[in-house]
Amino acid sequence: MSEDVRTLTRTAHSPGGEVSITAQASGVVERVELSPRAREWDVAALSRLLTDTIREAQRSASYAAVERMTESLGDGSPLVADIRGRVAAQYGTDPRTELR
Repeated sequence: MSEDVRTLTRTAHSPGGEVSITAQASGVVERVELSPRAREWDVAALSRLLTDTIREAQRSASYAAVERMTESLGDGSPLVADIRGRVAAQYGTDPRTELR
């Protein structure tokens, strides 16, 4: 389970679709894709867009890993609670719980 959770990936897209980022739950960025529309952005704005989209991909993958651990170990697991707390401290709240 450890390797499966660590290498779990998610892809995030910028709001306008200019940037797509795939990241692992461990934080490793696997892929960065730019659409032709990204050329329309100035360097500073594109840099911020990349940074924000990377962070969202990492956050999404991290919370997916917590969910996978919860399925295996149970919601009451101290390990799951510890990892959930670490992920929340690094990335903020789980975006799925923000919608509830």
